[in-house]
Amino acid sequence: MPAPLRADRLGDGELAAIEAALGRTPNGLERALFGAAWSEQRSRKSSRTLLGTLPAAGALVGAGHGNAGVIRIGDGWTAALTFGPDTCRPAPGLGSEVANGVAAALDDLLATGARPIAVLGALRVGDPADPRTRAFVKAEVRAISELARSVDIPWAGGELGCDPGHAEDPLVNVLVIGLVREASIAPAPAPETDREFAAGSATAVSTTMVFAKLLRNLMRDPGFGKRVVPIIPDEARTFGMDPLFKEVGIYASGGQHYEPVDSELVLSYRESKDG
Repeated sequence: MPAPLRADRLGDGELAAIEAALGRTPNGLERALFGAAWSEQRSRKSSRTLLGTLPAAGALVGAGHGNAGVIRIGDGWTAALTFGPDTCRPAPGLGSEVANGVAAALDDLLATGARPIAVLGALRVGDPADPRTRAFVKAEVRAISELARSVDIPWAGGELGCDPGHAEDPLVNVLVIGLVREASIAPAPAPETDREFAAGSATAVSTTMVFAKLLRNLMRDPGFGKRVVPIIPDEARTFGMDPLFKEVGIYASGGQHYEPVDSELVLSYRESKDG
């Protein structure tokens, strides 16, 4: 028997949408997965509504850039901000997982072209007298601070709140802030870059072929392409990347000092100092 809706954290309308998408009634595992992904604890329901109230354009909005926002602060400068991660389960070794989330937030910030200048953290946990809570806080603070120190970004501030409601679902939110000149903001890829992947395909293809196609689309993007530098150690032809040889070129600091075995082929490659 499927778990009750209340345990799944799914509403009647959400369950109906899942059934329509699947063409059948979801089993217990599927309901649990949808419930976890759509739960308020991961803020999938509330964040969309709340973030929708924020302006996407205006005098202070520098750019809506993927997962990082850019705000004008004057004199040609902008501040880039991104968040990560969110809820997590208290468990041994979780600090490394949270650090991975912070690293992902840092990636989002760097994608704007900004230089990170500060990290701020906020934790919401259960009873401070609970040994699990104390161990969790210690692990998270250590993991985040070590990551910030490793990339030479100061942890500028933090906040800790305790509530019984967070005993099983603590919140770990980190804000990463960076600065970038407005003229130097890196453009996000055009929506057309991955539109074909969102539509799907009737023919099964390997994930490597999809990646190669996405890579080519990104490199063809007029504003974003120059920022993409594929580093392919081996087996490029095996994975369908050989069209990049002619289309993009191969960079070698000293040029090419040998003749490739396939130099007579149409898709032969040449290494050069300018790529």
